[in-house]
Amino acid sequence: MNSWREAKRPDRSRYAKEAHERYRDKVTDQAGSFPAFGSGGNANAIAERQGIGAEEDARLFKSIAGQIEEIIRHYEPLHWSFAAPAEINPAILDRIPADLRKTLEHNVKRDLVKIPANSLLQHFES
Repeated sequence: MNSWREAKRPDRSRYAKEAHERYRDKVTDQAGSFPAFGSGGNANAIAERQGIGAEEDARLFKSIAGQIEEIIRHYEPLHWSFAAPAEINPAILDRIPADLRKTLEHNVKRDLVKIPANSLLQHFES
């Protein structure tokens, strides 16, 4: 293979479905929830939903880290860059194996989703 563009891309379709599902479609307010005290069983405790949200976040971060690992191991770059909002950046990077984190050259703690493609690289320059 002469370039990374000619290499077969890893199949990431299995991750895409879960990442794009709506949270409300995965979790309902009634099924499996616990009744709140003093409600006669007619209300549900919100604390139970918060635990589910944290679980869902952890699963998603693990999935994203797995995709990154798969791509890096496939293409074997000498260095790589990463960008994610500051709130989730460490949670994703912590799930990437240490040997791959050593080759991380630029870590941008910003949400670059809506940045025009022609100006993305300037965010990764030292």
